[in-house]
Amino acid sequence: MNIKKNTQVAKLFNDLSITIADNGYAKLSTDWHAENVCSPFSRIYFILNGEGYAKSKNEFIKLSAGNCYFLPAGLTYDYWCETSLSQLFFHVNVTEPGGQNFFGAARSFASFPISPETIDKILFYYQSKDFLYGLKMKAYIEYALTRFIDQYQIRGFSGDNYSPEVLKATKFISRNLSIQLKAADIAASLFISESKLTKEFKAETGMTIGKYTDGLIFSRAEFLLSKTSHSIKSISNELGFCDQFYFARRFRQTYGETPLAYRKRVQAASKI
Repeated sequence: MNIKKNTQVAKLFNDLSITIADNGYAKLSTDWHAENVCSPFSRIYFILNGEGYAKSKNEFIKLSAGNCYFLPAGLTYDYWCETSLSQLFFHVNVTEPGGQNFFGAARSFASFPISPETIDKILFYYQSKDFLYGLKMKAYIEYALTRFIDQYQIRGFSGDNYSPEVLKATKFISRNLSIQLKAADIAASLFISESKLTKEFKAETGMTIGKYTDGLIFSRAEFLLSKTSHSIKSISNELGFCDQFYFARRFRQTYGETPLAYRKRVQAASKI
């Protein structure tokens, strides 16, 4: 017997986590707008009709019907609608074994064309309660992610290319997640200088330790608000905030709404 195995297949299935933080079929107008958005999740938009816009420091795009768009986590941008826009949206977290954002190196928008017939089919699957259609919907999201992975030329887990110190730092952050966590604490745990760690971390991940930690913290907060009945005070304490009011302020800066408003909206959407 001669069996050839591809260990990369098992690694991808077992180690890459794809979770949906929020989703919906939205019919939008001019009240859809926000400035300086920097979300800990990535956004996938399937545009059905109308048009909207998104602008980062270096890029401007029009969100138009017949296209699927990707707005990566960690990128700062504005978005708005001048007339009307209908979209099927998914807020996704794609994470590696150490908790790193798989699209962490993405610093631009991405898109690909998709036929109106296919978008209508995706919407039909989305609105159905049928289990099989749900699996087909999942397959379309995964297909979209593979298109974006190809556009960003991602060829493996970022952790595969991290130095031992940076990889240990990402794992330490995941195990000790708190808004109080400082670069000095992480460096001390690894027995290296803070300056060396912060320099290497920024060079290898493309972001500061603080921004990386914030991304994980607010992704965790989003999960706790949407998937548990924990009080906002309890969530605030778990994530190391000095009080729930500071937590609410930071959450609103990230998501554009308070933790309570976010929880109510997500819970209401889950009942539809």
